[in-house]
Order: sequence, then structure tokens, then C-alpha cells
Amino acid sequence: EAMLLPDFVAYFELEFDQLNVASRLLEIADSPTNPDWKVISARGTVLAKQGQYKDAIPFYERALALAPNQASVLNNLALANAMSGDAKKAEDILRQVADKGGNSPKVNQNLALVLGLQGKYDEAKTISGTSLTADAASENSEYVRKMVRLTPQTSPAGVSGAGVPAFATQVVPTAGAATVR
Repeated sequence: EAMLLPDFVAYFELEFDQLNVASRLLEIADSPTNPDWKVISARGTVLAKQGQYKDAIPFYERALALAPNQASVLNNLALANAMSGDAKKAEDILRQVADKGGNSPKVNQNLALVLGLQGKYDEAKTISGTSLTADAASENSEYVRKMVRLTPQTSPAGVSGAGVPAFATQVVPTAGAATVR
């Protein structure tokens, strides 16, 4: 499927942090009669890059209505929820992604992050350990523990494992979109 010129320009602008231009171009490209989940998700990404996480959520949800189970959109939705203060909802979404085979290192990193935000440090460390060295997973868990200062919660029975990559706080780009840094 060919990308419309406004889509291409918007993605280019999003990649180079020209958020106001990208927002305007993506708004133009977001056709109510011919919706494209990538354009809609990119609109959410622009808002997330601007720190407007609650406003980004409906765009990610709308993109998911068009592309159900799209791992990158689910990951972005989870992070927007976490950044809006709903780490439990973010956890539920990321577990859904992982359960459907979308447990990439980035998804695992983000799941470990939201678990840590809830004080579930042991489980965060275990999940983090699937992609990281044990030392890096421990460092990440300790960092989140100090950052949020919550009392540790015990891991549920049956959770085991070792090392995942450093916690990711990035929004995963959808096809052609830029990464939130």
C-alpha cells in the first residue's frame, strides 16, 4: 500500500522531533473514511512525545480497533497508561502481549519497569533477567526500587528466570513512526 505524501512527511517530521508539524500532517492524513492504524498510532506517539500520555491513549485504542493485537501499539498503549499513573493496566496489557508471543526484549523491559513501579521487584528482576545479565537486571531492579521507594512485593508462585535488557521507557514505533525517547 502506497504511503500518502502527508504520511511520509509526518513520519519524517516525527523522526526529527518536529512534533507540531508532524501533528498537523498526521491530522490531515488521518482520514475518517479510510483510516490507517499506522497514522492513528503515530498521532498517539506525537502526543506521547509531548508528554500528553492520557491524550495519546484514545489514539492507540483506535489504532488497535483497526489492527487488533498489534504488539507495537499495545506496547505504546501500555506505556501511555503507565505514564498516566495506571501501572496495573500497563502490566495487564504487556502480559497480554507477552502471552501472545510478542515478548520481545523491549516488551519484557517495559513489563519489568511497570512491575517495578508497583513494587514487584523480584518479579521485575526475573523478567528483566530474560534479556539482561543477572547483574544488569539487579541494577535495574534496584534503580526502580530507589526511584519509587515502594515496599517490595513477593513474586507469584511459579515465576522464575534470569536477565532481560535495561528498562525501556521508549514508545515502540509503529511501522514508519519514530521512537519516543
